[in-house]
Amino acid sequence: MKLSTKHLLGIKDLNRDDIQLILTTAAQFKEVLQRPVKKVPSLRDVTIVNLFYENSTRTRMSFELAERRLSADTLNFAASSSSAAKGETLLDTVNNILSMKVDLVVMRHSASGAPHFLAQHIPAAIVNAGDGINEHPTQALLDAFSMQEKFGTLEGLKVTIVGDIMHSRVAMSNMYLLQKMGAEITIAGPPTLIPKYIQEAFKVRVEYNLQKALAWCDVANVLRIQLERQNQPLFSSLREYNLAYGISRSMLESINKEIVIMHPGPINRGVELDSDVALFPGTFDPVTLGHIDIINRALPLFDKIYVGIGINSSKSPMFSPEQRMEWFKEIYENEPKVESVGYEGLTVNYCNLIGAKFILRGIRYVSDFEYEKTIADANRTLDKHIETIFLTGEPKYTSVASTIVRDILKNGGDASPFLPDAVIKSLKR
Repeated sequence: MKLSTKHLLGIKDLNRDDIQLILTTAAQFKEVLQRPVKKVPSLRDVTIVNLFYENSTRTRMSFELAERRLSADTLNFAASSSSAAKGETLLDTVNNILSMKVDLVVMRHSASGAPHFLAQHIPAAIVNAGDGINEHPTQALLDAFSMQEKFGTLEGLKVTIVGDIMHSRVAMSNMYLLQKMGAEITIAGPPTLIPKYIQEAFKVRVEYNLQKALAWCDVANVLRIQLERQNQPLFSSLREYNLAYGISRSMLESINKEIVIMHPGPINRGVELDSDVALFPGTFDPVTLGHIDIINRALPLFDKIYVGIGINSSKSPMFSPEQRMEWFKEIYENEPKVESVGYEGLTVNYCNLIGAKFILRGIRYVSDFEYEKTIADANRTLDKHIETIFLTGEPKYTSVASTIVRDILKNGGDASPFLPDAVIKSLKR
């Protein structure tokens, strides 16, 4: 059985049998990922070029990995570092690439219809990895695959698509696909982010009350707010959007039913999804057992903890920010909830950047609390929506301070009783 079309330009061009064939084939290839050798020769001797005119992380890496696991020969193209930056046209660029006997082009472009234009002018097959605000067919297929795995079928499934529908190619492809497969669709979001024609054109329900939309559905597919595509403000602030259309734990509890929450990424934490995110700021020069104690005890309280390494150009740390971040990365390599980052400027500003509503601080002595409370009060004055959470250190770690550890190391002493294994191993190298 073969697809009815040579190209994958959009879900709009596929029929129901095409979609089911792709989902069935994907399930077969998923089994390959469980093998010790995650590679099959399905695309051996096929040359594929990844032609990306827009920035991408997940999509590009997903295609590259899939191509290699199917044994294809891969070329990567980024417009910013190519002749396109010098004014070369899309068609000239592609024809130059095709002279290398390329069989398939995976294309992402900011202009809607760019892959369709290319398909009319070159003999190679085209896979659309996202074009403007038109379609993103492979993301919709991935979403459908996940739903079918969970529920067994898409027929009769109730799906709410929430967020920036106006600028979302993912929404367009999902609507085409879900309707072809017999699912019911509700669109939810602010009126300014939902096209006026959508109810008539796609025969979908439109709901401006998020709680009602969630209570109706089996699956909520939450889309990112695409500020980069908005020519004018379409709502007053991200915080207001979060209050009205951000999915929070309390809202999910209030609908009194279990639903599946999906998000294609990247997530604007604290905007579309109201997760409990904390920033644990400090110098961590070096990382000590006291720091690790605070983080470990905070893990059950938060969905995500960013360990924020403050970068101050006026100070000369004993260890570089890169070294300190590497220590945290090694210590928490099996804990995805912890991520180390470097930042400059006001802590509350960085909290807003990463969507953190809490600042985490450790307290060793009573005197520490007075000092930390002063900082917490100042932060609350700067941003009343960000709270500081204090955790007291265990008694056995009260003597563990970075300043003391630095003095021990500077004077050739043994600081290992105060340090995590990752730091001790690093210092011995």
